Amino acid sequence: MSATNPITQRDVAEACGLHPSTVCLALKNSPSIPIETRRRIQGVAEQLGYHPNVAARNLALLRNDKKSAGTLPIAWINQEAHQDHWRADPDGREYFDAARRRAEEAGYHLEEIWTREPGMNAARIVQIVRARGIEGVIFAAQHSFDFSLLNAGWSDVAIVGLNDHRFGEWVDVVCADYFKNTELALRRLRDQGIERVGLVLSPQFDAATNGLVHSCYLRHQAYIRPDDRVPVCFAADHGDLGSAVVMDWLRDHRPDAVLGRDAAPVALARVLGLQTDWIQLHGERPEFDAGVDAAAGEVADAAIDCLVEKIRRFDKGIREFTQFHLIRGSWQGRRLARREPEIVVA
Repeated sequence: MSATNPITQRDVAEACGLHPSTVCLALKNSPSIPIETRRRIQGVAEQLGYHPNVAARNLALLRNDKKSAGTLPIAWINQEAHQDHWRADPDGREYFDAARRRAEEAGYHLEEIWTREPGMNAARIVQIVRARGIEGVIFAAQHSFDFSLLNAGWSDVAIVGLNDHRFGEWVDVVCADYFKNTELALRRLRDQGIERVGLVLSPQFDAATNGLVHSCYLRHQAYIRPDDRVPVCFAADHGDLGSAVVMDWLRDHRPDAVLGRDAAPVALARVLGLQTDWIQLHGERPEFDAGVDAAAGEVADAAIDCLVEKIRRFDKGIREFTQFHLIRGSWQGRRLARREPEIVVA
């Protein structure tokens, strides 16, 4: 085909020997079409060089769906273990809902792509993004991150990473300011007379924060009495084994307060009668006595704003030099009681 005669859905339908309506649904990744058929049609479309007509798509939206009329798609790459993670998880939903609202304000809408659907891989996801005419992609992370998904195949779209420092090797990143948030929590606890503070970290969260939470905590430990120093507890998030590790650590070290992220050990410690204040580092769950509200809504808003700006500048693909946009959180004291500092007699 010449430049004046681009490949159409009808051309794809003829090549596949299928009705154009079937091809239309398959290129939208509609679940009404069997997944094997969708893969075959999308593969043929890519081989023929088919690209969706975004203007025609917007006209169709304007006619058929007033709620999303005239908006352009942004892909939300869901790498979590469950397809409904960004709607079911309380902290995740705050990010997703805020991003969706901000996208709509900017004239876009989110199209979620779950990377763990059977048959999915990096090339397949890029193919779906191209078939849908998507020009901007948010790589969102909370508990999971697959390095293999970021490669040279994303050269045609603008990309922003959300909530994980490891994205910074490839793309611009928007996330909470983990170092400053940890520093804020430790300073407020010290103001309350609480010195023996422990830290529970999962290996995944330690990696996602590039060790910033850990390093801030160790710096704090260097300035307190040796007897008040508590070793870091490394335990997996969301699991009975991880909670058991935390309980053993609590019994051994008896910190007056614990910085952490996972709510599961909080409930178990209270059932077992292990008394301590629980401080959430990254969120605002009611199970915790206090914490740092990590401004999830502001982080999500900033990620969408950053992506929209990149789309408008035609700033696409993997980059050699990337930028970090860090958003500071705010302290939420809730149920913490002030303690008088211990007087040491020389």
